[in-house]
Amino acid sequence: MVELGVVAAIAKDVPMYDIFLGVLPFWITFLSLIVLIVAFLKISLFLRHRDANGSYSTSASRHPLPASQRPQKITSSIDG
Repeated sequence: MVELGVVAAIAKDVPMYDIFLGVLPFWITFLSLIVLIVAFLKISLFLRHRDANGSYSTSASRHPLPASQRPQKITSSIDG
């Protein structure tokens, strides 16, 4: 909402009502996408697993580093 005040300060001859009407389609689109992602969680999970080429990967190993460069797991030497 702060941005609306900035626009109103810059465009002093434009009524605040017109500024709200101009922003309204963007808010409707934004809220519609949020509702879709919440309602259909699989959409967000699908988008999360897409790689840079746009293909869908179902592999379990999605680590950004090769196996040889991954940090080793720390094991405890204290066995009680």
